[in-house]
Formats: sequence, structure tokens, C-alpha cells
Amino acid sequence: MEAIYHIPAMLQETIEGLAVKPGGVYVDVTFGGGGHSRAILERMDANVQRDDVRCTKESRITSGGTDEASNGGNNAAERDKEENKEGHLYSFDQDIEAFNNSQLTIHNSQPKDGDEGFVNNPNWTFVHSNFRYLKNWMDYYGVKEIDGLLADLGVSFHHFDCPERGFSFRFSAPLDMRMNQTAKRTAADIINTYSEEDLARIFWLYGEMKNGRGIARNICKARLQKPILRTEELIEAAFKLKVESLKLKEVEELRVHPRPNPPHEGEEGRITSGTTDKTINGGKNAAEQDKERDSAEYRREQDKERDSAEYRREQDKEKGAGLKTREQNEEDGNPPSMADTRELEIPAQYKKDLARLFQALRIEVNDEMGALREMLVAARDLLKPGGRIAILTYHSLEDRLVKNFLRSGNLEGNIEKDFYGNAITPFDVIEKGRTASDDEVERNPRSRSAKLRVAERKAKP
Repeated sequence: MEAIYHIPAMLQETIEGLAVKPGGVYVDVTFGGGGHSRAILERMDANVQRDDVRCTKESRITSGGTDEASNGGNNAAERDKEENKEGHLYSFDQDIEAFNNSQLTIHNSQPKDGDEGFVNNPNWTFVHSNFRYLKNWMDYYGVKEIDGLLADLGVSFHHFDCPERGFSFRFSAPLDMRMNQTAKRTAADIINTYSEEDLARIFWLYGEMKNGRGIARNICKARLQKPILRTEELIEAAFKLKVESLKLKEVEELRVHPRPNPPHEGEEGRITSGTTDKTINGGKNAAEQDKERDSAEYRREQDKERDSAEYRREQDKEKGAGLKTREQNEEDGNPPSMADTRELEIPAQYKKDLARLFQALRIEVNDEMGALREMLVAARDLLKPGGRIAILTYHSLEDRLVKNFLRSGNLEGNIEKDFYGNAITPFDVIEKGRTASDDEVERNPRSRSAKLRVAERKAKP
């Protein structure tokens, strides 16, 4: 069974809160598995079709059995239809695998009637970039105002479930955690170079760990013996566990998403809609490359090669010749092979602290809070009066920041007041932290921690 890239939380509630308009310009700053973007495009198309029907019925003037269009032939239906063609969705994601997955999803599934998919939709543009550069990219495309923005701040299922990415403590894997795989800094870099003071700071700020100081001290002592490069080594160092006690077991039939080759220099940025032949590297497009590497035949050949005596002899030769072995390559940040993927059995009493520890590292590696602050300010400045912003948060740090920003309109959360004591804010708050229904939590347990906040932009002074 093929792994699910991501299931968006509160999809229907979020799209309804966004109140998609025909002909509007929208931004999904967290494309991920494409669920929200697809829903926005479907709503845009549905609204355009309904609006065309309404205008066609109401704007024709019939005289003596002859249809006569007012305003010199440019009737309201034609004008509205022309305006509706200008509707566009920009989807951001810093992980190129999100775009690759969108192509595979389109090619491997049966499209609905009239559904052109993402890559063939002229009203959709994928932007391979961090959403902190939202304002820059909108300027690049000549977009001065937008009608709505959506942000799902949760980590995709794909990232947690793909061992080689190093986001989860469930697997033995390199300490990576980069959302943008072309970025330089990894979790291993932070663990091995930050001072005890800095480690304690991020564990407290981003993980809200009361025992963060002690864990930082343990890590700094352990790394004096050898670098901490893998998840199980971090667990051993932080909590003074023995690796042997973590009972490694093989992960069978686990679909490991291959790490794609990085784009050529200058390619990070827009990947245009309506094209399926854009190559990231070589003559094949990204979808073809991933499809080939994900095939069962390919994996069988790789596993067969690794299990062969000849392969083991080659590894021994490399060790003797001083060449880098597979293990050494992994220590340099290269992805582990399928044969090296293991699932860790973690004692229950450590799981809560481990979740906080890995969250803190992930936030620091990707500067998630800094990026969120920059995106919120850009969204406030870009939204037109009546435009809406819908944000899904998953932990208290980001939720507190989003809540205070939508309430006050600034990052400090300070509410300005006029001469009469009335609050001066750029937003009318519509949703104040809506949570998923019990039915949805049962279907998608990861939606349990999601909170939806929606606000509408007031008229600019």
C-alpha cells in the first residue's frame, strides 16, 4: 500500500472560513500534500460556474424575441466571466518532494470530470520557497493584493513517516529534520555545535521542557566521546539509555520516499502550472524519476544488490582502501538505504519528552517561528479589505503567536486604542481556535491538536 503524503485537518471548516470568491487571488503557503490547494481550486471553479449561470440569466435584455446585449455587446456576464479568468492560486512549499508528489498524485489517480489536476491548471502556480518570502514572490508576480491566505502549520505525515528525513524518534535514522533539503544546517549540526546554554534555551523555548537544562548537559557530555549523528544516539545521550535497550526491529514493507536531487542553481522558485515536462535534473521530469525509484522492481534490485556477497566484499575493500563506506556516507548526511531502516521501540515513559525534544530541534533547524512571524506581517499587508486569513496551528508556541497577531495586528500582541478607548486592529476575528470534531479525530488522530483561527481584513486606513 502506498503511503499517504498528508491528510489535512479540518479541511471543510478551513475552506469555508476562507470564503473563496470567484476571480480571487489566493495563497496556500503550506502546499504539503495538496489537499487544501485542491479544495481552493475546486471552490474557485464552482463559484465561477455558478456566477456565470447567474449573470447569464440576469444580464440579457430580450426585446421582440431578440436577445440584445447591453453596453455595446459587453454584457455583465461577459465582463464577470473575463474577471473570473483572473482568479489564481499560488501554493508555496520549501520541500520539492511536495511538488513531486503532486505530479505523482495526478498521474496515478483517475481525475474527476473537468479536473485538470494541479500541473495542468493554468490558474495554479507552485512556488518552491519558504513562506517567509511571501511578499517577495508576490512582488515578483506583480500581485499587490490577495483575497485570502491559508496556512496549515502542521508537519506532513510524509515527513514523520519517512525515516530518512529524521523527523521522528520512531526510527533509527540520521539527524536531519530539514524541510528544505538544499539547506545547509541539520539537526546533527545543532546537537554537535551548540553550547549547553543554547541547547537548553531552545529546549525550553521550543519544547517547553522543564528538564531541558539537564538534557542539554547530558548531550554535551556524550558528544565529547563521539559526534551524535543518529536518532538513537541522541536518545541514548539525552536520557542516558543504552542503545541495546531500544530493541531495533526491521521495518517491513515501508515505503521510503527517496531524497530527490536538488534543483540546479537558480531553479528554486516557481514551478509553472500547465507544464509536466520540467526537469529537476537530467532528461526525465521529477515525477518520472520518483515513479521509477519507487517501483517495486527497483527496490527489489537494490535490496538484492545490498544482500549479495559481492556487495559486502566491496564494502570491505572500501574500508581497507580508506574510502567512505555506506555508514560513513550516512554520517555525512546521505540518506540510509532500505536495508538500514529500523524502527525503535521506545519505553513509554520517554515518549512525551522525546516528542518535545524533537519538536524543539525541528523548529530550530527550520527557523519555523521566525518564518511564521515574517509571513504573518506580509499577509496582513497583502490582504485586501474583506480578504481572509485561515491558519491551522498544532502547538502552543505558534498558536499563541497567531492568536495575538490576529487579535492585535502586530507581533508584540499590543492592542492600540483610539481616543475613545476603542481597539484599533486590522482584523475581525471569525474563528477563535476551533478544534476538530470527535468523528474527525477518530478518523485522523493527528488532527487532535489542530486549532483553526480565521480573521477578516478590515478596511485599510
